[in-house]
Amino acid sequence: MFTASAFSLMRKNCPAELNELLRLLKINYKPDWEHGDEFKIAEKLDDEINKKICALLKSDSDLAGYAKLLDMGGIKFDSGETRNNMLKKILANRNKILNGAAAQVGNKNSSSDSDLSLWARIVRFFKRLFGLDEPAPPQPSDKLSREEIKNVFPILEQVNKIFNAI
Repeated sequence: MFTASAFSLMRKNCPAELNELLRLLKINYKPDWEHGDEFKIAEKLDDEINKKICALLKSDSDLAGYAKLLDMGGIKFDSGETRNNMLKKILANRNKILNGAAAQVGNKNSSSDSDLSLWARIVRFFKRLFGLDEPAPPQPSDKLSREEIKNVFPILEQVNKIFNAI
């Protein structure tokens, strides 16, 4: 997400915003820019920021997470858009995204018989008939709750501030 030159600009133009982003992401790594390899420090810090944002967005990349939020809100975007442009759309359409999250909660009945193949429904029928039906273990979800989305907005605002400053 951020290059060594971007971190250099952040240190010059918006050090408080960078520090706030690190605080919001609970990153305790304090880079020593004056006494280390700037490129290695930037790579390590960028990796930490990316990992935290991807975990919060339950995605493999920040861009995939941004796309997930935009899709959730029914907001049109192009896959070639910049991070900054996607962030602007996310922040401008918070209510649509939160409403989309609420709608997704109502549609998550994934263990219903209608989602299963014919064979799986037959097996489930006989297991229920003979009292052998066991509840399925919960599947990990890549969906975001309204609360998770609300918690990520301040972080995305901070990233947007940094993009605007550099």
